[in-house]
Amino acid sequence: MINVMITSDITGAASALSHGRTRFMVVALMVSVASCMLNASMLSPAIRDINAEFGPHGYASMSTYFHLSSAISTVVLIRWSDYIGRKRVLVAVLVVQCLGTLLYIAGTSLLPLIVGRILQGGSNITFGLAGTIVAQGTKAGFESALWICVAIGLAALTASIILKPRSK
Repeated sequence: MINVMITSDITGAASALSHGRTRFMVVALMVSVASCMLNASMLSPAIRDINAEFGPHGYASMSTYFHLSSAISTVVLIRWSDYIGRKRVLVAVLVVQCLGTLLYIAGTSLLPLIVGRILQGGSNITFGLAGTIVAQGTKAGFESALWICVAIGLAALTASIILKPRSK
């Protein structure tokens, strides 16, 4: 059985994670990163509809503030996670992301949509946090991440071959 040593942010004390817990941690981090990727890309197919509903600069307004929020949170929160712990920051960021998504869903005018996108943009820190958390582990954490990526890639490839309609 492979054990991974994760060092605590504050005390420096190490605790062992079993192989199963390491896999669970890697899967949880990958799901959080995938959630942020969906936030970053889900609106792109609806650009025309968003601009028709909220004016010619509706989409630009939302995406500009989303990326600005992302840049600021990445710089500030990655350093803050050194002091209060990466897990706490990750959980807080994902809660804020959910609140932003709910606000975005409920919004009926441009202002709530922009505020929702700002809250969602702050969640892009999960890329940096996930990489740092996995890097704190030993080689087993990276191996788990790589094997999960291979499995997801093969599943996506298989699904695209099976489900893709034939071209004429």
